[in-house]
Amino acid sequence: MSRNAWITSILVLLIAVAAGLVWWQMSLRAPAPTPGTVATAPDADAGTVADDLPTIDAELYFPGVGAMALYAERRELPDAGGEAFVRALVDGLIAGPEGGSLVAPLPDGVTLGAVFVSGDTAILDLRTPDSSPPPSMGSAREMLAVYSLVDTIVLGIDGIERVALLWNGRQQPTFAGHVDTTRPLVADRALLATR
Repeated sequence: MSRNAWITSILVLLIAVAAGLVWWQMSLRAPAPTPGTVATAPDADAGTVADDLPTIDAELYFPGVGAMALYAERRELPDAGGEAFVRALVDGLIAGPEGGSLVAPLPDGVTLGAVFVSGDTAILDLRTPDSSPPPSMGSAREMLAVYSLVDTIVLGIDGIERVALLWNGRQQPTFAGHVDTTRPLVADRALLATR
Protein backbone atom coordinates (compact mmCIF):
# COMPACT_ATOMS: atom_id res chain seq x y z
CA MET A 1 0.00 0.00 0.00
CA SER A 2 1.46 3.38 -0.97
CA ARG A 3 2.08 6.07 1.61
CA ASN A 4 -0.71 8.29 0.20
CA ALA A 5 -3.18 5.39 0.28
CA TRP A 6 -2.18 4.62 3.89
CA ILE A 7 -2.59 8.26 4.96
CA THR A 8 -5.95 8.44 3.19
CA SER A 9 -7.07 5.25 4.93
CA ILE A 10 -6.04 6.63 8.33
CA LEU A 11 -7.87 9.91 7.68
CA VAL A 12 -11.03 8.08 6.62
CA LEU A 13 -10.84 5.96 9.78
CA LEU A 14 -10.35 9.04 11.95
CA ILE A 15 -13.33 10.78 10.33
CA ALA A 16 -15.45 7.67 10.93
CA VAL A 17 -14.30 7.54 14.56
CA ALA A 18 -15.04 11.25 15.04
CA ALA A 19 -18.52 10.84 13.56
CA GLY A 20 -19.14 7.84 15.82
CA LEU A 21 -17.95 9.77 18.88
CA VAL A 22 -20.24 12.71 18.05
CA TRP A 23 -23.22 10.35 17.66
CA TRP A 24 -22.31 8.54 20.88
CA GLN A 25 -21.93 11.79 22.84
CA MET A 26 -25.28 13.04 21.54
CA SER A 27 -26.97 9.78 22.50
CA LEU A 28 -25.66 10.11 26.07
CA ARG A 29 -27.16 13.53 26.65
CA ALA A 30 -30.10 13.44 28.99
CA PRO A 31 -33.34 14.83 27.56
CA ALA A 32 -34.38 18.24 28.81
CA PRO A 33 -37.07 18.14 31.47
CA THR A 34 -40.56 18.72 30.16
CA PRO A 35 -42.56 21.65 31.55
CA GLY A 36 -44.03 20.85 34.94
CA THR A 37 -41.34 18.33 35.90
CA VAL A 38 -38.38 18.81 38.18
CA ALA A 39 -34.92 17.78 37.06
CA THR A 40 -32.98 15.91 39.73
CA ALA A 41 -29.28 15.40 40.11
CA PRO A 42 -27.91 11.91 39.54
CA ASP A 43 -27.63 9.74 42.62
CA ALA A 44 -24.22 10.42 44.16
CA ASP A 45 -23.94 6.80 45.23
CA ALA A 46 -24.65 5.43 41.76
CA GLY A 47 -20.94 5.13 40.84
CA THR A 48 -19.40 5.39 37.39
CA VAL A 49 -19.26 2.85 34.63
CA ALA A 50 -15.58 2.22 35.46
CA ASP A 51 -16.57 1.42 39.06
CA ASP A 52 -18.86 -1.33 37.80
CA LEU A 53 -16.20 -3.03 35.66
CA PRO A 54 -13.81 -5.72 36.84
CA THR A 55 -10.20 -4.61 36.97
CA ILE A 56 -7.14 -6.02 35.29
CA ASP A 57 -3.52 -5.90 36.40
CA ALA A 58 -1.71 -4.07 33.57
CA GLU A 59 1.91 -3.14 32.97
CA LEU A 60 2.77 0.35 31.77
CA TYR A 61 6.28 0.87 30.42
CA PHE A 62 7.93 4.13 31.47
CA PRO A 63 11.40 5.48 30.61
CA GLY A 64 13.85 5.29 33.48
CA VAL A 65 15.58 8.42 34.74
CA GLY A 66 18.94 8.58 32.96
CA ALA A 67 18.52 5.07 31.56
CA MET A 68 18.15 3.80 28.01
CA ALA A 69 15.40 1.37 28.99
CA LEU A 70 11.69 1.05 29.71
CA TYR A 71 10.61 -0.15 33.14
CA ALA A 72 7.29 -1.85 33.89
CA GLU A 73 5.01 -0.29 36.47
CA ARG A 74 1.93 -2.28 37.45
CA ARG A 75 -1.47 -0.60 37.54
CA GLU A 76 -4.94 -1.88 38.26
CA LEU A 77 -7.17 -0.57 35.48
CA PRO A 78 -10.85 -1.09 34.60
CA ASP A 79 -11.13 -3.99 32.15
CA ALA A 80 -13.24 -2.01 29.68
CA GLY A 81 -11.92 -3.88 26.63
CA GLY A 82 -11.16 -2.65 23.12
CA GLU A 83 -10.53 1.02 22.51
CA ALA A 84 -11.52 1.98 26.06
CA PHE A 85 -8.73 -0.19 27.47
CA VAL A 86 -6.21 1.26 24.96
CA ARG A 87 -7.27 4.71 26.19
CA ALA A 88 -6.87 3.68 29.85
CA LEU A 89 -3.32 2.45 29.18
CA VAL A 90 -2.27 5.60 27.31
CA ASP A 91 -3.95 7.90 29.84
CA GLY A 92 -1.94 6.11 32.53
CA LEU A 93 1.29 6.75 30.62
CA ILE A 94 0.41 10.41 30.08
CA ALA A 95 -0.42 10.86 33.79
CA GLY A 96 3.07 9.62 34.59
CA PRO A 97 4.62 7.01 36.84
CA GLU A 98 3.96 6.47 40.50
CA GLY A 99 7.59 5.48 41.12
CA GLY A 100 10.27 8.14 41.59
CA SER A 101 12.91 6.64 39.30
CA LEU A 102 10.68 6.76 36.20
CA VAL A 103 9.46 9.61 33.98
CA ALA A 104 6.39 10.23 31.83
CA PRO A 105 7.10 9.46 28.17
CA LEU A 106 5.41 12.61 26.86
CA PRO A 107 5.72 16.24 27.93
CA ASP A 108 3.07 18.06 29.97
CA GLY A 109 0.10 19.23 27.93
CA VAL A 110 -0.03 16.24 25.58
CA THR A 111 -3.39 14.46 25.66
CA LEU A 112 -4.94 11.54 23.85
CA GLY A 113 -7.53 12.45 21.21
CA ALA A 114 -9.13 9.73 19.14
CA VAL A 115 -8.35 6.04 19.66
CA PHE A 116 -9.24 3.49 17.02
CA VAL A 117 -8.55 -0.23 16.73
CA SER A 118 -8.60 -1.72 13.25
CA GLY A 119 -7.76 -5.41 13.07
CA ASP A 120 -4.42 -5.85 14.80
CA THR A 121 -3.55 -2.14 14.77
CA ALA A 122 -4.27 0.52 17.39
CA ILE A 123 -4.28 4.10 16.10
CA LEU A 124 -3.56 6.88 18.59
CA ASP A 125 -3.97 10.60 18.00
CA LEU A 126 -1.76 12.51 20.42
CA ARG A 127 -2.76 16.15 20.82
CA THR A 128 -1.44 19.42 22.17
CA PRO A 129 -3.69 22.37 23.12
CA ASP A 130 -2.02 24.72 20.63
CA SER A 131 -1.56 22.08 17.88
CA SER A 132 2.20 22.47 18.22
CA PRO A 133 4.49 19.93 16.54
CA PRO A 134 6.06 17.13 18.55
CA PRO A 135 8.72 18.45 20.95
CA SER A 136 12.36 18.22 20.00
CA MET A 137 14.35 15.57 21.85
CA GLY A 138 17.40 13.41 21.38
CA SER A 139 17.26 10.05 19.63
CA ALA A 140 17.29 7.99 22.87
CA ARG A 141 14.51 10.06 24.46
CA GLU A 142 12.39 9.86 21.30
CA MET A 143 12.89 6.09 21.07
CA LEU A 144 11.77 5.64 24.68
CA ALA A 145 8.77 7.98 24.27
CA VAL A 146 7.51 6.19 21.16
CA TYR A 147 8.11 2.66 22.43
CA SER A 148 6.66 3.43 25.85
CA LEU A 149 3.34 3.78 24.00
CA VAL A 150 3.88 0.94 21.54
CA ASP A 151 5.19 -1.64 24.02
CA THR A 152 2.54 -0.85 26.64
CA ILE A 153 -0.27 -1.44 24.13
CA VAL A 154 1.14 -4.33 22.09
CA LEU A 155 2.45 -6.28 25.09
CA GLY A 156 -0.61 -5.49 27.18
CA ILE A 157 -3.48 -6.29 24.81
CA ASP A 158 -3.96 -9.62 23.07
CA GLY A 159 -4.69 -9.22 19.38
CA ILE A 160 -3.00 -5.84 18.91
CA GLU A 161 0.30 -6.27 17.12
CA ARG A 162 1.04 -2.73 15.90
CA VAL A 163 0.48 0.91 16.86
CA ALA A 164 0.11 3.84 14.46
CA LEU A 165 0.87 7.24 15.97
CA LEU A 166 -0.68 10.51 14.85
CA TRP A 167 0.16 13.97 16.18
CA ASN A 168 -2.69 16.51 16.20
CA GLY A 169 -4.61 14.42 13.68
CA ARG A 170 -1.75 13.97 11.24
CA GLN A 171 0.75 11.25 10.67
CA GLN A 172 4.24 12.70 11.08
CA PRO A 173 7.32 11.27 9.35
CA THR A 174 8.92 11.26 12.81
CA PHE A 175 8.36 12.87 16.20
CA ALA A 176 11.83 14.34 16.65
CA GLY A 177 13.82 13.23 13.61
CA HIS A 178 14.95 9.75 14.68
CA VAL A 179 12.10 7.18 14.77
CA ASP A 180 10.09 6.53 11.59
CA THR A 181 6.41 7.00 12.48
CA THR A 182 5.06 6.82 8.91
CA ARG A 183 4.04 3.21 9.49
CA PRO A 184 2.54 1.22 12.35
CA LEU A 185 5.20 0.06 14.81
CA VAL A 186 5.62 -3.31 16.50
CA ALA A 187 6.88 -3.82 20.05
CA ASP A 188 10.60 -3.57 20.76
CA ARG A 189 11.35 -5.94 23.65
CA ALA A 190 15.04 -5.02 23.50
CA LEU A 191 14.18 -1.71 25.21
CA LEU A 192 12.62 -3.42 28.24
CA ALA A 193 14.75 -3.35 31.37
CA THR A 194 15.52 -6.55 33.19
CA ARG A 195 15.35 -5.66 36.88
